[in-house]
Amino acid sequence: MDWTAGMSKRRTKSIYLTESKTSRRKCPSCGWILDAATSLGKKGATPAYESISLCSYCGGINIFDVGLMLRAASLEEIEEFKRDPGWGAVEALIAAIKDGRIGAR
Repeated sequence: MDWTAGMSKRRTKSIYLTESKTSRRKCPSCGWILDAATSLGKKGATPAYESISLCSYCGGINIFDVGLMLRAASLEEIEEFKRDPGWGAVEALIAAIKDGRIGAR
C-alpha cells in the first residue's frame, strides 16, 4: 500500500518521507484545502492514482482518484486497509493528527 500524509521531507531509518506539491483540493472528510502530500516509503515516491492519503487536518482516510483528486475511502476499503500489517502505524498517525501533535493545526 502507498500511504501519504502531510509532513516534511526527511529520512528516518528505512522509511522516506517525500513532500510533493499538488493542485489545491478539498479533503472529502472535512473540507480543508490541501495543496501537498507526503509519500511514506520509497525514496522520491509521489502520490499516484489509488494511493491512500490521510488529511493532515482531520486525519480522514482518502484515496487519490483520477487527476489526483481526493475521494473518501469507503468503509469496505477501510476494512481492507485494517488487515494490512502496517495499519497500526497508520492508526497512530491518525491519532497524532486528531490530537494536534502533528499536522496542519
